[in-house]
Amino acid sequence: MKHAPYLLHIILALALLLVGCHSDPRQVELIDRAEAVMDSLPEVALSLLDSVDSHRLLRADNARYALLLTQARDKNYIDTANDSLINIAVSYYAHSRNLRYRGMAYYYMAVVYYNSGRYAESVESLVKAEDSLLQTTEYATTALVYSLLSEIYIEQNRLPEAIKLKRKALCYYEQAGNWRNITFAHLRLSALKMILFPPDSARRELDLAYDIASNLNDEELLFTVENYRASFYDYINEYDRAQATLYNAYVLYPAHKPNADDYLLMSRIYYNTGQPDSALYILDNYYAPLCQTHSDRETLCLFCSDIYKSMQDYTKAYEYLFEYTRSLAKSGLMEQNKSIQELETKYRNQQLKQETHSLKSRSKFLSIILTLSILLLLLLVVLQRRQQQMRQLQYNQLHESTQQNIARIQQQYELVKSKLDTQSAQKVLYNNALKGRIDMLSTLLDLTDMYESRQNDFYEKCRSYCDVCNKNEKSFVKDIRDIASIYCNNFVEKLQTRFTTLSDEEINLCCLLLMGFDINHIRILFNHNQIQSTYSKKTRLRKKLGLKAKEDTKEFLLSLCDDETSTGQK
Repeated sequence: MKHAPYLLHIILALALLLVGCHSDPRQVELIDRAEAVMDSLPEVALSLLDSVDSHRLLRADNARYALLLTQARDKNYIDTANDSLINIAVSYYAHSRNLRYRGMAYYYMAVVYYNSGRYAESVESLVKAEDSLLQTTEYATTALVYSLLSEIYIEQNRLPEAIKLKRKALCYYEQAGNWRNITFAHLRLSALKMILFPPDSARRELDLAYDIASNLNDEELLFTVENYRASFYDYINEYDRAQATLYNAYVLYPAHKPNADDYLLMSRIYYNTGQPDSALYILDNYYAPLCQTHSDRETLCLFCSDIYKSMQDYTKAYEYLFEYTRSLAKSGLMEQNKSIQELETKYRNQQLKQETHSLKSRSKFLSIILTLSILLLLLLVVLQRRQQQMRQLQYNQLHESTQQNIARIQQQYELVKSKLDTQSAQKVLYNNALKGRIDMLSTLLDLTDMYESRQNDFYEKCRSYCDVCNKNEKSFVKDIRDIASIYCNNFVEKLQTRFTTLSDEEINLCCLLLMGFDINHIRILFNHNQIQSTYSKKTRLRKKLGLKAKEDTKEFLLSLCDDETSTGQK
């Protein structure tokens, strides 16, 4: 019982360990629901994500949570300049195979950098986001990448490049079917075109935006279109028309809550219609509290400086101009030696360099595999060629051995034939058996001549013929033993009596040697492939017979015969 507390602690530790292997399902469910309504109800998505306890999430779920929370804040017009949250997502997805989330993480990192005025880092993140998103069907975020890059070009007063990028964003918005953003893209193009092109070009963009907003029946969007139209009239110096358009928009769409851009436009209209006091009042009380970025504060300072200058209050005008200059220096724009286009080119070249290095490594690996494959193929070809050469050499040796020995075997046959009584039917049988084997050798020799230029065909014919002839090998061996007994009276019986350890195969070998067959003859007669095996058999035989190195095997075997047989042999 004293060990019970320790056992309880171990069980609790194991339970905590098992629980710690997974994120809290309730937190993951909140994240899933937020992602599902992100586009349609961004405010609901933000509320759901704000209720998530990130400490109960593992790394993968925590990275998705950080990405979606940054996205939700951006969609709810909450500008974030601190990169600590989005860095969680970037650190995880930078090495992930999920190209969609990787591209989104880099894009929202670029948004954070843009909000804090760090345009160089923003461009670098946008290039990385583009590289990932172009490999996916995430058209909406791809469009946002080009749109933000366009805004950075606008900050640098590179308006032609900004228009090109905005048109590129417009194409991807159309693929995504995002009509609200298509409307905003047309409005932004109208603002850029009124600076670079004749008024009709900007007016066409405004009309396109109005048609889309009307089809969507979106009052917020319609008010924004009218706001841009008022700004257009203000730019072409039709100030009364601009003021009437803006006031009419507030009457038609009362649910709209003015934002910083609305107040800035209203202030400009008052200034251009000769009401600088009203313009300053709106700037100080409405526009200034809504300024969040360096760009907003710089716009405020420069506009206030112009107003005070028109009122001949040069002290105030200088103060605001000095504040404007100091803001520029603080944001680093005045010290920026390289244009955004050069930075974009630089980061694209870095991406291209990394991809080239990856391709080179892959190409090197494939080259090694290809080289090894070629070497293996060459080795197989060499081995096959060598095998063919060895087979051809074997054919040549067989042909040569047959030519050299067939005459000698024929002589041996004639000698044995002369010893036989042709009147005896049994002796005639022995004679025919030996003659049949010699005929086989003759046929074999004919085959080598016939297939001299076709070694493979010869090999098959030779094997086939020898297989047929060797089916009667036992009968042939019996014939040889009987012939040897006739050639030397009772030779086999004498051999078995004196050397009891001899096997049948060794007795057959003794009979062949007695009759004058050498090793090559024996190999050819029995179709043996290796002559070494026949030599080995003869060596073992000599050992059993007790022969010394200088003693001849055939002479020893002849000595076993009686004097009459030996004399006849001589």
